[in-house]
Order: sequence, then C-alpha cells, then structure tokens
Amino acid sequence: MQFNKNLISLIVFGSMFATSVYASEVYIDQAGGSTTIDVTQTGTTNKVNGDAGTTTKATINGDTIDVDITQTGNYNEAEVNITGDTTTFDYTATGDSNAVDVYIDGGTGGTHTIAVTGDSNEVSICGSNGASDDAAGFATITSSGTTVTGTACVSGIAANDVTNTVTIGGDYNAVNIEQGSGVANSVNTITIGDGVTNSNNNVVNLVQSNSEANTVDVTIDGSDNAVNILQN
Repeated sequence: MQFNKNLISLIVFGSMFATSVYASEVYIDQAGGSTTIDVTQTGTTNKVNGDAGTTTKATINGDTIDVDITQTGNYNEAEVNITGDTTTFDYTATGDSNAVDVYIDGGTGGTHTIAVTGDSNEVSICGSNGASDDAAGFATITSSGTTVTGTACVSGIAANDVTNTVTIGGDYNAVNIEQGSGVANSVNTITIGDGVTNSNNNVVNLVQSNSEANTVDVTIDGSDNAVNILQN
C-alpha cells in the first residue's frame, strides 16, 4: 500500500487477546513530501511495517513529512525507515514488551520523539539494526533474575542536524542510539523516570562514532539503571 495523500489518519483496534489472529498490521510505503501520517493502534501484537509477514521497515521517503504513531497495549511493534529533510516522527507506546526500531539513513534536520510508558520495552534509533544484541556493544544488566538487552546497531544514523528525544517511564526498558561517522550537530535527550515514579533496571546505550559537534543530555530517576556513552 503506497500513501501519497497529504493527510492519512488510521485508527486500528486490535483484540486484547494475545493472538496474532486478532492483531492488526499497517504497511507504509511513502514517497513524496509535505505529508502527514497518523496511525493509532489499540490491542496486542499490532505492527507498523512495510510488508505483510516480513521484517521490512515502513518507508518514509520525502521532505517535510510528519508521522505520528500511537500504540496502546502489549507486544506491539513499529519499524520505520526514514529518509528525507525536516522529517518529524512521533511515537507513543503505553504497555509492556513493545518495540520501536527507527532507521535514519539520509536527509537532514529530522526530529524524532519517542515516549514509552511500561515495562520491557525497546527503543532503537540507528542507520540499520542487527540481529545480535551485543554486536555493537549494547549493555546487558541482570537484576532479580531478569536480563535487559536491546537490538544492536549495524550502522549509525546517516543524517546531520538530527534531534532524538526519548522518554521512558517504567522498568527493564532498553534504549539504543548510534550516530554515524561524520554526522554533525545532533542532539540526543534521554529521560528515564518522570520525577514522581522511579524507573528501575533500564539500559541506555549511546554511541557517537565521530568527533563532530553533538550533544547528549541524560536524566535518570530510579535505581539499578545502566548508561553507556561511547564517543570515538
């Protein structure tokens, strides 16, 4: 399904039963600029991607595109590949064991805001991801018999002037962000906990493989959290 209209709004209600029979999938293949896409999914095992039954990322290709994805429930997933200038991507998840994987492999001036409330969720912002949790040095922690890991980056973000803002409220969540070589003027803001309810046993992994001007701001309110920042 290819979306070319300037405004697309989808509201999908999946079943609250944990079975893929009742899950919904939204496929996005967007080419062209000045487009707004809104997707809302409620239930379990819902997906936003690029093709049925595959791991193909939803494709957002064009300038001045605004994408808003909201997933409420457990075991939901959004996989998006973004290429273009001044793209705005907003993702909100409420529930447990949800995952959002964002590829940024071109363009400039993108703003990516991710807010997750719940436990055992995963946020990954890279140029491309890998299957191995530890291939890019992603940390693991174990507490009370539970280990937290996240999808590793194979390559870093390939875009200048990118702003990534990630807010996590909950426990045992994983955040993985990697900047690519030569990427400049990026701002990464990561907040764990909301100042009222502590968020515990979370992992933050941030890799900046360059010496360009980039900014990192990490705030944590909780205990037994692990933060790894690598600049090389």
